[in-house]
Amino acid sequence: VGARMLRWVSPAHYGLLPGLLVPLVLGTLIAVGVIQFLEAFVGSAHQQGLIEQRGATRLDGVLERFNDRRQTLASLAAALGNEAAITQVIAGARPDSVREALTALRATHNLAGIRVYDDAGAELLAVANPDAGVPTPDLVPQTLAGGSASETVIAGQGPTVHGATLLRTHQGTPGVLVLSSD
Repeated sequence: VGARMLRWVSPAHYGLLPGLLVPLVLGTLIAVGVIQFLEAFVGSAHQQGLIEQRGATRLDGVLERFNDRRQTLASLAAALGNEAAITQVIAGARPDSVREALTALRATHNLAGIRVYDDAGAELLAVANPDAGVPTPDLVPQTLAGGSASETVIAGQGPTVHGATLLRTHQGTPGVLVLSSD
């Protein structure tokens, strides 16, 4: 009864086992790595899609508010276009008395500015904040042609919404009233 001795076994003794096991382990590791990469890539693309969707939703909300503000200013301009103080500007009344009336209207309606133009597009009177945006040169001709117009201008201090309406004096002289809002 003797002690058993450990003997050295050569790798050839195991036969095909190392030849099958090594590629199987390497294949499994590669598959796990590819799956992890794909999950990260798909997750990133999904997250980017959600960010773009949120941005588009917010942009739609901002555009809707600007459009609402443009319609409100165009309606207010049409209503104020019948004010005697405003039509007096076109008729050539004293600018100081008209300026006081327009300043009161501007404060009452919380506007950035009120401008009156003649039928040639020349500004007759302006009561506006110094940093209030100026309407584009196309707004007055558009209003003279169509009766009312509105626009949103993005410049310097940010967006400014302008609403314009056609004015007529009792004598029929045309002009344009432009209301501005920040």
